[in-house]
Amino acid sequence: DYIVKALEAMVLVSFVGVPVLIIANDNREAFFFVTSGLIFVVCSATLCLIFAPKISMHRKRRRELKEKKAKKDAAKAAAAGTDVAGSGSKAAVSGRSSPAGSLSS
Repeated sequence: DYIVKALEAMVLVSFVGVPVLIIANDNREAFFFVTSGLIFVVCSATLCLIFAPKISMHRKRRRELKEKKAKKDAAKAAAAGTDVAGSGSKAAVSGRSSPAGSLSS
């Protein structure tokens, strides 16, 4: 789909650029400027239409994987928290000893 759009962009730039090139044929600087501009526009449009969707899909997939990993880590943390909290000791969850235990040491 994007390759067809890139080809359309090349054809449209050619329809506009070729008559301008014919008009600018007498002036060497203008001809060079128009030719350079046409080449730049065609190449930029082609590259953007081919690679921009790939980059956006890659970023979207990476974001989805990051969200999936965060959900998985949260589920693991929740499962680990309920297992430890199920034993009835909050000190084991926080990793700290009770104040009474630190006074007796």
